[in-house]
Amino acid sequence: MNIPSKYFDSKEFKFNLRVILIRTLKIKSSTAKELIENMKEQSNDETLQAMKKVCKPKSKPNVRASIKSYKGNAKQIYIELFGKKPPQNIKLLDIGCGNCYFTCAMKNYLRLNEDNVYGLDIIKKENDLIKNYYMYDGANIPFNANTFNIITMFQVLHHIPPKQLSGMLVGIHNILTDDGYLIIKEHDCTNDEMTMLIDIQHYLYTIRGYDAHSKGTYKSKQEWHALLKKCGFKQIASFAVQKDVTNSFYALYQKNKKVI
Repeated sequence: MNIPSKYFDSKEFKFNLRVILIRTLKIKSSTAKELIENMKEQSNDETLQAMKKVCKPKSKPNVRASIKSYKGNAKQIYIELFGKKPPQNIKLLDIGCGNCYFTCAMKNYLRLNEDNVYGLDIIKKENDLIKNYYMYDGANIPFNANTFNIITMFQVLHHIPPKQLSGMLVGIHNILTDDGYLIIKEHDCTNDEMTMLIDIQHYLYTIRGYDAHSKGTYKSKQEWHALLKKCGFKQIASFAVQKDVTNSFYALYQKNKKVI
């Protein structure tokens, strides 16, 4: 991880970096401040070793508590975006579901039958929280047309290679029902400084032992909206994640019948 020295001249960058270090590595504010003060003078290897030394190791999660916590997040997302809870007779697909904690939380909040909840990811299944888990190659979606009423992609789009992104979104458009919805969570990335902060955050997740890509292709919220419109989606609503220094936001889109 190479952080150009110019970023350390920005008070805002150093503040946001400190927040990311505290939240991601689970360390004290004073420890994060010390890491930042040393980064400018240290080599990449020295910085990496310093981070590994102070970060808390990945702990065994409390699955029930995690799902319960995420259920509150699921409620906020659906109320903020839809204005009310969606109908219960729906089929849901969570792309990039990972450990399925959030997938399970959405299932519980929406009170969905387990047969109507699907997860899709490029990694092997970690647990049995959901019945319908599919592993794929990251490009070819293994479902038929008009299958799902709601598809979610939380911090997934920026990990898809640029050459595959439009094709992936058109594929998602295809498997949604005619009145179906796509919910995304992404970063509103408008400058190089924000790109660097998000890359650092991903890098720190790998240090803690999580399966995270170290880099991604980021866009501004307007650029995401323009791409989704081109791929056949109409924006319905969006809201920013409060107190998030990487500018995360949620957005709700409805399927248009034709791709532009």
